[in-house]
Amino acid sequence: MKKIEALVEADNEVENNKERLTEIIGRFIGSKYIVSLKVSSKLTLNRNNHRFYKDICSKLSPQNQCGLTKTNHSLKQAFEFFDHKEMGVTGSEIARFVERFSSRMIFTKIVVQDSLNAYKVFETLNARGVKLSMPDLLKNYIFSVITKNDDIIDERLDELYEDWSSIPAL
Repeated sequence: MKKIEALVEADNEVENNKERLTEIIGRFIGSKYIVSLKVSSKLTLNRNNHRFYKDICSKLSPQNQCGLTKTNHSLKQAFEFFDHKEMGVTGSEIARFVERFSSRMIFTKIVVQDSLNAYKVFETLNARGVKLSMPDLLKNYIFSVITKNDDIIDERLDELYEDWSSIPAL
């Protein structure tokens, strides 16, 4: 999106590149609310990363801030990787790259009945990858306890996750 937006600003095939940009946003990022013009994301990341992801998508630039979580730092690195990746010089070349790349992506969504099953799925998947750090395990335990009775609203839980994410690593 950033590369095509740069072509529009450089007055290069403006109408075609604006249309490409609109299509990319609609197909991969989401649709805009007609009143606020904020994007409703097609992809929802976890509570720790969703706001950072939305900022990257809307500003087409990652925040430069200290204390980014490892996962937000990884999102920033991924953005910077593609920002520097050679995709072509014209809008059609860039669009062709996006088509080839996105046609090979697969997402999996796992829906579980309750937090116990979610924990079992998480542990099973985690056992096959990188082990969690002690702070991650502690966070998961604390959040499993406070959400056990389903008496905390999602907005408050989002705030707690963001607060936790802002605690600097030791």
